[in-house]
Amino acid sequence: MENGRILRILHCPDITLGNPYTGLPLQKCKECYQRFPEVFDKLIKYIEDEKIDLVLFPGNLCSQYLGSEDAKRLISAFSKLPDCRFVIAPGDCDPYSSSSFYNSGRLPGNVSVFCSEIPEMLDFPELSTRIYGWAYCDRRIFPSPMSAIRVASQDTFNLICGCCEVDSPAAFCSATQEEIAATGADYAALGHGAVTAVHRAGKTLFAHAGFLEGKNFEETGPGGATRLDVTEQDGSFRIETRRLSFSHHRYEILPIDITGIAGTDRLAEILQEKIRENGYDENTSLRVILSGELSPTVFLRPSGEIQHLFPLYSIEFFDRTVPTYQADDFYRDMTVRGELFRTLEPRFQATGEDERTAVIRAFRIGLSALDSKDIHTV
Repeated sequence: MENGRILRILHCPDITLGNPYTGLPLQKCKECYQRFPEVFDKLIKYIEDEKIDLVLFPGNLCSQYLGSEDAKRLISAFSKLPDCRFVIAPGDCDPYSSSSFYNSGRLPGNVSVFCSEIPEMLDFPELSTRIYGWAYCDRRIFPSPMSAIRVASQDTFNLICGCCEVDSPAAFCSATQEEIAATGADYAALGHGAVTAVHRAGKTLFAHAGFLEGKNFEETGPGGATRLDVTEQDGSFRIETRRLSFSHHRYEILPIDITGIAGTDRLAEILQEKIRENGYDENTSLRVILSGELSPTVFLRPSGEIQHLFPLYSIEFFDRTVPTYQADDFYRDMTVRGELFRTLEPRFQATGEDERTAVIRAFRIGLSALDSKDIHTV
């Protein structure tokens, strides 16, 4: 790398091409799935327009059972950018095997794929860059391949590319920050983890790029990638990073404490304010988690009464509120109301969230029925 020349690198996130969307009504899942190629094409267009030199895919580029159309899409994208180098480290969703797409011989010459759980090394002398990485060949790797990596020379820009979490022993593959620091690399591009800021372990910078676009409520927020601009000055490398966004649709989870509100109308007002504050729009699927203490006579019906008020792609509600009550009054009440309370009260604090929600709902339904009110569940 010549002094002053900028090496443009894109650390790509989990893309999981071919995987379905979940957690939404079926038709909306289909709509997101059908639109996802546009999100992927947006990423490829950015690589082309910005003349990116090197693209890193540290795991989960595609589904293990990649369809023919998606396979053609990948091959076409790589082929149209012959001057860019693409490096793939297969992850737990797309492990390397003798029968995998990565071993099909269909990928163009500008694509390199790691194919062993034992760390391998790729040299790109034209970029003054060396990349260390590994592949999942099964669903789990232990110990982490990171612990076996030691850079061979500091004269090149040293990268690590692999599907790996950090300080997470329960994960499929996890490295400690001490192991990352011991590699001596300049930057570790990691996959299979929520997006993180760029951290430092020793001299090594490392980060997770997250996901290109969330496909369920475990992947919240806008998706994107991390760009690195690398320059060499007097024998050392300077790295500038920035976060990019490519996603169209996003999942969000919004917890709200609604203790003491009088009814659904007030909930609608609170939600309107929260949606405005957070910038949620017509491309947002929102899961609202309601918590707090409400009068047992307050029976919320957001799914039926206010769901249509919000300019969102979709919205769903989970009622985790608990009823406030004067226990002594109910204990002394010898009517059906008191008997209902005495029967259900021991389970108001059930350890299982689903059971607790069902018991509290049953209590509210019972009180509403006894008061001759309409009964609608959330």
